[in-house]
Amino acid sequence: MIRRTAARAGYQAAYVGLRVWSALLHPHTRGVKCLVCAGEDILLVRHSYGPRAWDMPGGFARRGEPFLQTARREISEELSLTDPGEPVVIAEFERDHVGRHESLAAVRVEVGAASAAIRGHELLELGWFRRDALPEPRAEIVEEILALERGLPPSGRG
Repeated sequence: MIRRTAARAGYQAAYVGLRVWSALLHPHTRGVKCLVCAGEDILLVRHSYGPRAWDMPGGFARRGEPFLQTARREISEELSLTDPGEPVVIAEFERDHVGRHESLAAVRVEVGAASAAIRGHELLELGWFRRDALPEPRAEIVEEILALERGLPPSGRG
């Protein structure tokens, strides 16, 4: 329990540091958001840092790391999934988010069954939800990615 509490405190401190770094330096970052699907259900997570809204799993790309490799790594670090399929980029887009300019890839990952477990300390909770019954509060990026999946252009707000 102490280890989990310390790890989550570390994520919270890193999140505050990221916000300060972004506000001061306005960096350009690259990353992925993963639309994990089991049929018509999608997986959403709540992080142990930040606003704790329901969000899609994902994260920053390492220097020179391709988006698909980033998606595989982030999913592996955050989740234990049953039978994950090969990730597919459904869209790449740019957005300004909390002071930084982001290049993001929306990546879809099909799984064989709506089964997953949290791996590590970055996540507080996960859940499988029908697209017409998504929980609140949720990050705006969730709506952005779902719109991209339907072929709509990104608004750049999420």
